[in-house]
Amino acid sequence: MSMLIAFIACGQNDVKQWSLKPFAGMSISSFMGDDADGSEARFGYHGGLEVEYQFHHRWSVALGALYSTGGAKISENADNMTIKSDRIYFPLTAKCYVWRGLSLSAGVAPTIVVNSVFDFRGNDVSVGVKSGKISRSFDVSIPIGVSYEYRNVVAGASAYFGLCPLFKKNSYIEGNGIRLDLGDAKINNYAVMISLGYKFKLK
Repeated sequence: MSMLIAFIACGQNDVKQWSLKPFAGMSISSFMGDDADGSEARFGYHGGLEVEYQFHHRWSVALGALYSTGGAKISENADNMTIKSDRIYFPLTAKCYVWRGLSLSAGVAPTIVVNSVFDFRGNDVSVGVKSGKISRSFDVSIPIGVSYEYRNVVAGASAYFGLCPLFKKNSYIEGNGIRLDLGDAKINNYAVMISLGYKFKLK
């Protein structure tokens, strides 16, 4: 009975406990949507900080801020389009600790696009621009994740699904004799992040 009680206690978290977790890792981003066929993943990195409040043995809420590289490459026939869309996410999530240190999370993440570059190459024509005027500067993402904590070390993986189209309405680029209308393109950003962090428990 004592061993069983110790096992259960090990799997529970302190109620009314605040914690702070810095983390970093690898990002894998790409596009989704009707016009995202042929998109290839872009590998990069991310890093950030998360504050968590444990209001129940199994449930907590967390607010974070993280920077991540983003975007992808779309290839179709001889045309190649590369879009960089680096972002700052502010995820607000609810976490459920389903077994000992294993937790599942979901929520919403307002997202700011901080670096956007558009590069098109095809048929001996190339156009490269800073795409701040054609790409949206704000997005809303849905984060879904899983993590495992052992002795305050936390390994996790999260997927972020962007809800807003990548480009503004009626946006286009032109140069070197070509014009590309992008405002009606159904392309959304998504990213998978694999991270490692350390949780500091606060009094």
